[in-house]
Amino acid sequence: MLNSLAVSLEQARTAVLESDIETLRQETARQQEICVGLRRLPAPILPWPSLPAAQRTVELKEKIRQVETQVAQLNRVYGALLRHARRTVDIFCRVLTSAALTYTPPRKTARSICELGS
Repeated sequence: MLNSLAVSLEQARTAVLESDIETLRQETARQQEICVGLRRLPAPILPWPSLPAAQRTVELKEKIRQVETQVAQLNRVYGALLRHARRTVDIFCRVLTSAALTYTPPRKTARSICELGS
């Protein structure tokens, strides 16, 4: 499941870079489902039944550590991209707000442009 979460975070990162809001929504929902599934897991299931228990535990802990590191890194990158996107949106909002004070809408005249052309 952690691998699925890592894949989803990577796809969400790509969606942010490509400004693909629909894919971003889908991946966010997928991440929520994966996290709910992770919370419901009772205990770790050891995938190597032929190995001694101690070796299985060591290998499983190492694999989990690697995936946790990958997910943490992807989460940091994803967060940074979202912060960058938010700053960009804030800049555009400030530009629009300041432009609204600079340029006044044109006055309405008694005759419309359509009437002038005929």
